[in-house]
Amino acid sequence: MNIDSVRIWYRIRDWNSTQPDNWFIDRVKQYHNAGIKVLLTVLSNRSTDYNTAKRYFQNLAGREDLRSAVSLWQIGNEVNHGPFWQDSMENYVNNMLKPASEVLRGYGAKIIGSSTTGAPADAVKLRNLGVMNYIDYAAYHPYADTADEIIRRAREVANTYAGKPIIFTEWNLVVWGANSMFSSPTMQQDLERVRREFKSIAAAHYFHAMINDGTINGVYHNAFNYTPNDTVLNEVRSWRFE
Repeated sequence: MNIDSVRIWYRIRDWNSTQPDNWFIDRVKQYHNAGIKVLLTVLSNRSTDYNTAKRYFQNLAGREDLRSAVSLWQIGNEVNHGPFWQDSMENYVNNMLKPASEVLRGYGAKIIGSSTTGAPADAVKLRNLGVMNYIDYAAYHPYADTADEIIRRAREVANTYAGKPIIFTEWNLVVWGANSMFSSPTMQQDLERVRREFKSIAAAHYFHAMINDGTINGVYHNAFNYTPNDTVLNEVRSWRFE
């Protein structure tokens, strides 16, 4: 598929741990060594206090082999979505993003803020809490069931974060059932419309490349055969972002 970059999740399981998780780090290094840029998303579903978070990121960033393998660091994921964040946005900014940014930027790293998903108004909340002070890139997940709605949400959030380049660290056309856009004759044209819109942003990561739950809304489906969804594959394999 001529993959240029990959997004990997690194889960914080214990804020007091002083030992980085080698399972994740090994995979980051494998992709890096294969010539693929790594966007590392560091996530937890709750914050801690500022000092504990800073110590955690000092230990993590202290791994030179990890720092050299990561192109971009994203701190947090969907902080307006309960499955991924069960704390306040204010605590995210002050007790997770701020200490992480201070540590990582000290090494020259580039920081992506947490995405929000759904209502663009939640991006306004993050901006008003000071997120722009600690990031080099903003993030958003423009999921919707039509190309028009993806484009509308993407434009609104890009305006909210004006002054920062934006990365859509996940996106997809999500339509369920018999009328799924992924079996629609207009699906390829709709993807192309979204792609043209995304040319104005820094990067976009299609979610997800492979799906194994019996549906076909990934580039690949069927966990055992990795059968390509040719309509999606033929469209997205030629996409490039600066």
